[in-house]
Amino acid sequence: MVKMSSMDNASTPRPGPASRSLIPQNPSISPRALSLFESRSATPRTPRDGQHTLELFFEQRKATGRSGLHDGSVQDVREVAEGVLELEKWKKTRGGTCAVKTRKSYTREFKLQVLTLLRTGRMHRDGKWVKISKHEVARTIGISRATLRDWEQGAEDILKSQKGSRRVLGAGRRTYWPYMEKELVEKFRQARERGIAITRYWFLRHAKQLFREHYPEEVAVIPGCHRFIYPLKFSATWFTAFRSRYRISWRMKTNIAQVSATDKIASLQCYLRFIRRNSQLRESEVLQDVGRYRLGHIYNMDQTPLPFEFLRGRTYEFKGKKTVWIRALRSSWSKRQATLMLTACADGVLRVKPLLIFRGDPTSASYDTEKLQYDRRVRVIFNSKAYSNEEVTLEWIEKDLLPAIMSTGSEQDPRLVALDVFAGQKTAAVLRTFRSYNMVTAFIPEGCTGLVQPMDTSINKVLKDRISLLLDEEVEKNPEIWENDFSISDRRIVITKVVADAWHWLHTDRQLLIQRAFLYTGLSLQPDGSTDSLLRIKDLPNFSIGDWHLSASQHGGFDCNLNSAGKTCAGELDFSTHDEVLIEEDLFDELSPLQNQGAGEYVFESDFLANTNLARTSNAMALSFLCT
Repeated sequence: MVKMSSMDNASTPRPGPASRSLIPQNPSISPRALSLFESRSATPRTPRDGQHTLELFFEQRKATGRSGLHDGSVQDVREVAEGVLELEKWKKTRGGTCAVKTRKSYTREFKLQVLTLLRTGRMHRDGKWVKISKHEVARTIGISRATLRDWEQGAEDILKSQKGSRRVLGAGRRTYWPYMEKELVEKFRQARERGIAITRYWFLRHAKQLFREHYPEEVAVIPGCHRFIYPLKFSATWFTAFRSRYRISWRMKTNIAQVSATDKIASLQCYLRFIRRNSQLRESEVLQDVGRYRLGHIYNMDQTPLPFEFLRGRTYEFKGKKTVWIRALRSSWSKRQATLMLTACADGVLRVKPLLIFRGDPTSASYDTEKLQYDRRVRVIFNSKAYSNEEVTLEWIEKDLLPAIMSTGSEQDPRLVALDVFAGQKTAAVLRTFRSYNMVTAFIPEGCTGLVQPMDTSINKVLKDRISLLLDEEVEKNPEIWENDFSISDRRIVITKVVADAWHWLHTDRQLLIQRAFLYTGLSLQPDGSTDSLLRIKDLPNFSIGDWHLSASQHGGFDCNLNSAGKTCAGELDFSTHDEVLIEEDLFDELSPLQNQGAGEYVFESDFLANTNLARTSNAMALSFLCT
């Protein structure tokens, strides 16, 4: 329907297979009202049992000399459309002889049962059994005789239709791009026969490729880059309709458990208040993007397992299949994993290389040849368990994090790094190294990484999906290689390339996602609380950070939010007054369980000696346990 102003009542038919009625459109008239008016060529008859407003409406129209047909004016269209809407509402609410029957569709099985009843059914009449009539079948089932006649005439088409379908083959609106869709379905069928796991990205990638092959004249190429403009948007609506047309469903076999975040509120508040307290300007510091920090100086580091082969628990498959199977390139690869160590910055700029940790001891000459083929945008190391530890963390700081530090500002500019409480990251040597580069370490409370760690809340899933997609494309490019002759060394080389490509893609095409992940988890919120409304913690819609100031009875340190037992709290390891890291495991092993329960906290004797009931001394520091 063509939009026109109220000053111009001329109309132009909308281009398309069928031109609609010439009705002027006005913004004050809803499309629903116009469509209802448009579907009627004469004044609708007045319903029974008295609908006084409608009767008065039509009587007024007759008194003014206007017929039921619209005369072209906007006012006339509005009055008739509103009257039709009121009539439609009355029909739906009052029922009776004027009630509107809703349209209903029936499955293939239901239609076949009705046709069987029509052909073989018998009824008892006048003392004998006679063949049931079409009228009785239609009345009993609740359908019209015309519908029953159509089913009887199209019985063969109904029998050929797919199980559970509500349309016969070839019915409904024709698709605009039939050749592309038919070949796409055939590709999907062949891929599923080989056991390949299919995702939505697989459909979109192959659909665009087939579209360029079958309809090259419809595709425009953007000059200067390898990008195309399609008349089909490949939207979610198209994909849903495509799946419905060819009966393709999303299948899964998995159990998902959700963890409540309510009991973590106190720990989360303590963690975010520590970050806010350490974001305040200190003496002789200049205001930056987030308090004392630049956005590029706020980091989040995380390790995530990376399987050699992504065997998903879900895949698209044709409906009705009893068995849903997915092919594995190697039987052991789903259990063989590497560790991917990632570091992202709050501004979304790529500064730190991904670190891949493979299992093995690369001492033979074959490893030297293999290393030459690794992607240079990724750093690779080997150890016996393919797992991070204190040695790996120290090497990551010196070889990966330090180049990023040196590339942005002075070495002694204040920086903030958020990590989980993995044991290899909170040793004395690691904390001392962080401190030497003026880095505040904010350790995420136990069990809260899925709530407030940017890598876990947003980034890791998107990155792994991209890595899985790129690995699938590598297999599709050379299927004869990956199905026959390849080794674990070849797989490691390919993994380095796809990880590098995915990490680069994430920082170019999904840079805003990284920035929002830091913002939504509280790492890059303004320290004055002006942006706290942007904080989004899953399952805690009304969460608030609260007052970050410490009362006279509370103790909290700077630079690290660990207490002397290595647990997350308000912070006790105050590097501003102590040069050494004050954690000694042998001392904590001597403390009895009674001293580690309740509301007690490990505190500095120099600060709280007057309030302590128990004092212990070591060569590194004097500790006291406040028992209340």
